[in-house]
Amino acid sequence: MKKLILLSLAAIGIASVASATPVNCEVLMAANTMGGSSNTCTVTPDPGDFISSLTLTGADDYTGFLTGNPVVAFSATLVQSSPVFSAPTFCSATTSGVNSVSCAITVSPSTVTGLDITTPYSLNLINAANTVTGGGVTGASITLALSFTESPITSSTPEPATLGLTGMALLGVGFLARRKGKARV
Repeated sequence: MKKLILLSLAAIGIASVASATPVNCEVLMAANTMGGSSNTCTVTPDPGDFISSLTLTGADDYTGFLTGNPVVAFSATLVQSSPVFSAPTFCSATTSGVNSVSCAITVSPSTVTGLDITTPYSLNLINAANTVTGGGVTGASITLALSFTESPITSSTPEPATLGLTGMALLGVGFLARRKGKARV
């Protein structure tokens, strides 16, 4: 009986923090263009949970090598529903032979913890631009990946369902103890 109670308590404690699949948003642009924007990346906590941490990563790249030894420089403005991340530092995608070499966008910090976001969090890029030098390409892209961790909302007052389940469990333990006591007599 003690094992059953301990296993039940352990199962309740394990279900505390969960991570979700990253959400991607990107800007696809023609070469040497300005003013592009990304689709909006939105993460939403499950009912009864809150977003406790957010991680943002990204990369700049180009497609369609045409001529020369192209280098593609990127810029954009990050717009957020809540100010969590600082402005990212974009990079320049280079060329190796006839292949693009993508580069990582720097976000400082890339992971923000200690959050208490109970509503959806979203971000997108606006005014995205790229400049090609040293050769020609057909397109450029900025890709962001947003992932999050959620934790359960705790309250000082138990929910009615929790109180009912606890009461039923106590009645069951009392019933079993009484039944075991009668069996010994």
